[in-house]
Amino acid sequence: MVENVALGRDHRLRKHAAALVAAGMQVTVICRKDPANRENPDVRVLDYPAGDGVGKLGFIREYAWSLSAAAVLTVRAVFSGGVDVVQVSSTPDIYFLLAAPLKWFRRRVIFDFKDLSPRSTRPGTDRPTE
Repeated sequence: MVENVALGRDHRLRKHAAALVAAGMQVTVICRKDPANRENPDVRVLDYPAGDGVGKLGFIREYAWSLSAAAVLTVRAVFSGGVDVVQVSSTPDIYFLLAAPLKWFRRRVIFDFKDLSPRSTRPGTDRPTE
């Protein structure tokens, strides 16, 4: 689960998903809707239309919408194939609210804390700038 970026736009998330698929796992990603989300047919994507907010009230609405949409999609994932492990990506870290009930049902929860200030990379690559 990731709130602020779509699978198709997050190279780290794509690498995580690809590594899990390569290890023989079934992977479902819950994220914002984006046409590029469908570029990896081995990853099941449950996505929702983004509701980008502006200002404090807009951000509250954005996060409330994202949390609600992800909650519905999480229930869908649980009942349409099950969930063994949940990886919540930050920031923001609002999805701990969805992961907590799954943990009560003995599902593993991984919190992926992304660096708030990642190193710069060259556009279109994963290589650092000089």
